[in-house]
Amino acid sequence: RRDATALGACLAAAADPDAEVEPSQLWRQLRWEAPPEGPPLRITLLVACVLLQWPPGVEICVRSGADVNSTYAGPLCSGGAAAGVTALPAQPVLRVALAAVKGPAQSTIVQQLLDGRVRCKTVQNLRRKARQDMELVTAQLLDRFEVPFAEM
Repeated sequence: RRDATALGACLAAAADPDAEVEPSQLWRQLRWEAPPEGPPLRITLLVACVLLQWPPGVEICVRSGADVNSTYAGPLCSGGAAAGVTALPAQPVLRVALAAVKGPAQSTIVQQLLDGRVRCKTVQNLRRKARQDMELVTAQLLDRFEVPFAEM
């Protein structure tokens, strides 16, 4: 269940905005098969909101101070819940948003992540290397985006 009010209240009550979520519960919500075998996956609340394609959740996490420069090294579903799930090496959250979110929610989530001060190098790399995963509006947004960037 996606409840923006409850998420906001929880984070306002001093919960860690970079808290981790249980992979098996997230997989169930995404209608994916069980998490892959191996070392436990680290899935932050922010990454979970991105994978769920939930802009209000992303906005609340970013406003609460979640690390928009963190990475995710886990599976992504390509082409919908019924399609194959493929594992990726560690990718910036912004890259995960481009790969996992399609349609109008993509530009909204990317804008919210950029508002959290993504590193300049990450934005520059994605402008060059991830254009094939961008919706037209998202590509225009990244092309125009200049500041603010995170301090190095």
